[in-house]
This record gives sequence, C-alpha cells and structure tokens, in this order.
Amino acid sequence: MDCVFIAESAESFRAAGREQFYVSVSRFKQALTIYTDDKHELLRAVSKTSRRPSATDLMINKSPEATRLGDSKKGLVQRQSVEKNVDQSQSESQARRREAVPVRRRHPVDRHVRQSYSKGITR
Repeated sequence: MDCVFIAESAESFRAAGREQFYVSVSRFKQALTIYTDDKHELLRAVSKTSRRPSATDLMINKSPEATRLGDSKKGLVQRQSVEKNVDQSQSESQARRREAVPVRRRHPVDRHVRQSYSKGITR
C-alpha cells in the first residue's frame, strides 16, 4: 500500500498491541499517518505484547507430572525434553526461513513519516 492511515482512539487502546501495531505500520511504502487522541497512552498500549501462550508453553508450565510430589524429577526430565524439542523445532524453522528466497523490491522505498497536528475531538 502506498499510503497508510492508522486511527487509534483511547477507546480502542485495550485492543491495541505491539504485534497488531507493527503489522499496521509496516504496510506503507510512501506515507504513514497516525491519528490518536492520546499519544502517550498509545505508546504505552502498543508497548505491551498481545501474544498468548501456546499449547506447548502451557504444557511446560502446568505439567501434572511436575506438580506431584513424588514425580518432581520425572516432571523436570519431561519438561526439559519438551523444551529441547521446542527449541530444536524453532531452530529448524528459522533455518528454513533463512533459506527462503530473499524479497526484492522493484522500487526503492522512500518512507516519509510526517507528524500530524489536529484539534481535539469534541462531542
């Protein structure tokens, strides 16, 4: 997209998150304009992550084997095994991504971000 306009009012800050904001901001080629009624609160809202724990994260942290008194060693071994498998899977996935064909842009991107000044919203 050549120009992107983002409107984030204080009423929608609860739904704002780092990942959503990054996706919105990273789509422009020519110009980006952000409209908000509270710049500092928007910054705070998009500083937090909206990432939810995956099923694997939940299994590692709440393994029933790890919570039983007699099975604490067994639970620890199982958790370490799961963590090792997750780490291995993630590094394989990252290696595949690195092998992917690099993205080429047809035209150089010239990003001009300008600050917008507007009067407050009145009702």
